[in-house]
Amino acid sequence: MKIKKFLPLFIFLFIAFKDVSYSLTLSNLRTELRRILRDTDSSRQRFTDAFLLDFTNEAQREITNATWVVEESSSRVLSPLTTYYLLPNDVITITGIEFLNSQNNYISLDETTYKKLEADNPGWRRFNAAPVEYFVDNATTTNQLVISYIPIPDSSSTGTVTVRYISQVDDLSADADVPFNGRRELYTFHMSIVYYSAMMLTCCPT
Repeated sequence: MKIKKFLPLFIFLFIAFKDVSYSLTLSNLRTELRRILRDTDSSRQRFTDAFLLDFTNEAQREITNATWVVEESSSRVLSPLTTYYLLPNDVITITGIEFLNSQNNYISLDETTYKKLEADNPGWRRFNAAPVEYFVDNATTTNQLVISYIPIPDSSSTGTVTVRYISQVDDLSADADVPFNGRRELYTFHMSIVYYSAMMLTCCPT
């Protein structure tokens, strides 16, 4: 039975526990998970801490990917005549980009694609001005996504871009780590990690 079939249920649980106002650490998550799995006898534990950690982190990643609950932003000053920039490693998808030009005006950039850009303006690499759009290049040779701001600014048209994006969260590792990058507004959803982990372990017994 495929685990992803149960994802809608855990999205519901993610919402249903909105009235819980305390946070859980990794140690707390593990304790709750062992309680649900009836694996609390320390002398005869079925699952190691490391094994439960793998499922806990997988649950956190699945919930994050399904709900897009964590949003971050990243700003940088564009370099003159530079075509490509690395995006942060934790980007899932971009939700919006603003460009602050030399006149301190904010411009919302439109998304385009490499294919459309080549079809509409094959000479785009030779034209320099303040950006009005962007595209994410998936055909990169690096391990990170790259982005290009079009037109490519020169020294007189550069400025600062702020990328807002849905973010993947850091894996839990230390007992004191708090899920969802410790975001306080997400304390209410910590138990969803426990229930999703328990479901995975129940459906995929060792």
